[in-house]
Amino acid sequence: MRSLIRPQPFLDEIDLSYLGRVIRLNDFKNEKEAIAFLYEIFGNKEVARNRVSKADLLAKVASCSLENFTQMHTTRPLRRGIASYCPDEIHGGNDESTLNATAVQNNYEMAYFCRKCVSDDLKLSGMSYWRRAHQIPGRLWCSMHNSVLSSVSSKIAFLTEPSAYFDANSVISDEKFLELKNNQFVMNFLEISRLLYLRNKPLNLRATTPILGDIAKERGFQAYSGNTKSDLISDHINSVFPKWWLEMIFPDLVRKPYGKQLHKIDGVLYMRTLSSTVTAYLLVISVLFESAEVAMNKLNHVYINGTGENSIKRNVYQLPPEKDLVETYIEARGNHQVASEKLKLPIYIVIRAMRKIGLPSLSSDILANALVLFYLCKQSIVRSIKLSGVNEYRFENAIRETGGNMVLALEKIFSLEKQFDKDVFLENYLKNYSSPRVK
Repeated sequence: MRSLIRPQPFLDEIDLSYLGRVIRLNDFKNEKEAIAFLYEIFGNKEVARNRVSKADLLAKVASCSLENFTQMHTTRPLRRGIASYCPDEIHGGNDESTLNATAVQNNYEMAYFCRKCVSDDLKLSGMSYWRRAHQIPGRLWCSMHNSVLSSVSSKIAFLTEPSAYFDANSVISDEKFLELKNNQFVMNFLEISRLLYLRNKPLNLRATTPILGDIAKERGFQAYSGNTKSDLISDHINSVFPKWWLEMIFPDLVRKPYGKQLHKIDGVLYMRTLSSTVTAYLLVISVLFESAEVAMNKLNHVYINGTGENSIKRNVYQLPPEKDLVETYIEARGNHQVASEKLKLPIYIVIRAMRKIGLPSLSSDILANALVLFYLCKQSIVRSIKLSGVNEYRFENAIRETGGNMVLALEKIFSLEKQFDKDVFLENYLKNYSSPRVK
């Protein structure tokens, strides 16, 4: 049997982009051939091939748990951000769950990318990839570069590199970009979407709906089915969001007559099963709360009162002492995902804990080397970037996240295999670097 090259997923790389890299690196003819080969290696032969999820196979290729892969590389945490079916089941947590069958989404109409991200990727690693954050509905600009995204209409775009579509048109004009950024409701919508990606399980619909209904009633909106006697939340949403933007993410809403209920939206306030996709709920939540943080804080702590149901509480995870976190970070060579596996904790918990003690994820050797040049070899930020070739945005973000534990961690990580000598380390970089460019 042929050998398999198993690359690691990039930070925020969407599942189909990772699958595309696996296909290209292993010279598979197409997706069908790749999935068949992966099934032969990793699939459960007691389960029919068409019942084995792509997410499960890709997680095994990446040598990580299905839970971590689902939460970090699929759109499942957002698409299943609010659920009535198995709301206590974490995203990707049950290998046998039928929920995993749709973890990898295949029916994208458009694929979005940032040209500046693509350029940075090519400089950093020689290849570009599709980011999950850019595929959030209504997210039409890159938050890192503050630039408008480009898009391509292709069902197979994610299996190729976004650099192949570098000349694709921007999705909106600069004027529309500013219109979105200045609209607080749009910003609420996008931030809530981002925060849902940080949760390891969905919000429980049965607890969420009564909260939204009560707040809507206080605001004077109709929170029941039947003849329209009060203002409709659907009409309010139509009035405060840009029409052209709503047309992109929820066209039925724009087309409905004023004063007529649209159960996909108005039903969010009273229906005990999902009225529509999670997008409908995000639109409603965005206008009922003053900010995304207030909304998520409220919905994260909701309780069902007076129904005889058990209270719904957030999972409480016991973190090890800071000393143990630092040691695990060192053993994992700064990789948060590996640290998550070692600690047996959800990845989002580990990311939050590590960042809190000043230990960002060393997503690549280039980033790690740049931090060594800066912290251990006492080079300036500019010189560290030039010598290492690291992406300046990633480097600056990593520096902002570092704390007092970072220097010790770097020294120990680079001494795991042999005694680390910072002078030799710097000398090797200077030898391999073109001196006229170093000032």
